[in-house]
Amino acid sequence: MNKGGVKKRFRDMKLTGKMVVIYLLAGLVPVMIILGITYMEMKKILWARETTILESYVSQTTDSMDNELEIYNNLSKYISYNQSIAKILSADQSAYQNYEQFSTVIDPLLASIMYFHEDVNQVTIYTDASDVKHGSTVAPLKDLADGTHAYDDLDNNIHWHIDLESRTAFSVSRMAMLEQKGAKGVLYVGVDYDSVFQPFYTETMFDNYGLIIEDEYGHMIFNKNTFADEQSAYELDVDKFDVLREMENSGYQFIDKTSKATGWNICVYKPNKLIISSVRPILIIAVAALLVSMLAGILCINMVSEFITKRIKNLQKTMKATETGNLGMVIENDSTDEIGDLINGYNSMSKRLDETVNEVYQSKIKEKEYEMRHFRPRSIRISCTILCL
Repeated sequence: MNKGGVKKRFRDMKLTGKMVVIYLLAGLVPVMIILGITYMEMKKILWARETTILESYVSQTTDSMDNELEIYNNLSKYISYNQSIAKILSADQSAYQNYEQFSTVIDPLLASIMYFHEDVNQVTIYTDASDVKHGSTVAPLKDLADGTHAYDDLDNNIHWHIDLESRTAFSVSRMAMLEQKGAKGVLYVGVDYDSVFQPFYTETMFDNYGLIIEDEYGHMIFNKNTFADEQSAYELDVDKFDVLREMENSGYQFIDKTSKATGWNICVYKPNKLIISSVRPILIIAVAALLVSMLAGILCINMVSEFITKRIKNLQKTMKATETGNLGMVIENDSTDEIGDLINGYNSMSKRLDETVNEVYQSKIKEKEYEMRHFRPRSIRISCTILCL
């Protein structure tokens, strides 16, 4: 439809329709645009806020976990570099002397560590310098059968191993001081699983998020979620987690952090829909306010148009009556607005037209009467002449 056609259609519309169009263009459309812009800006602000909160949470909990793990690592280093332990284990002594040294030196030392650190549940030294197992503190190196932490697979760093199914956590490292004395040894420090991840159990000020921790090999070692029952479908298992994290438009926000102490990857995820869910009440209120405004606007338009068109229709009806010959009709009016002036003008015009018509009518009557007075004597004389002949 061309521009001229739109103008013509608008000109031909009823007054009420024109007012509705003007109200929509001048009132509701700008409000809807402003509401849309405000909604988008609020989404951006909320998104940035949620991202900041998640990043802060991941950073703080990871640092707390690393600090706790550093305590265990320092304990491992203390034992690994302990000269007394290395001297006893590398000495060429009888079985009785070994038992006495183990019982009076090594056992109290390792027991004190577990006493002051209740979350440490096992400290064992596996060494090739002993062929006999001594309680839970000293054992032959051959008993360390697991290939993931066998002596030849280790270096001088401390390696943590976590098993999610069995909920076990322990660290292994070579006994550096023992190696200097020509022997082999691996220090095993078992720690309570929940104690390792204690920072992630603490309650947070936000909910509806999931957390997955993977070790350096990509194995999931810890999993947590705070989704409500009706939102449990958003929870990710390790397979979905690995797939969605690589997707560009996954529908989730992922915040990653690498543990400095272990190299583990800590990742918090949250669905995009739940991030912006707090904006929905505001949007509902805004839409409700918009609908109320529309209803109020339509009612006002109807009232105003009724007030205006009622007088215009009355004027139109009176003008049609005038066209049929009912002259002198006037419309009662006490308004001084534009329509009131128009009605007053019509009333004045109607009065003048009635007066003019009456004047013409009276003039015609007088003219007929004049003609009748002059025509009658002449006709009498003509009649007498005819009779005389």
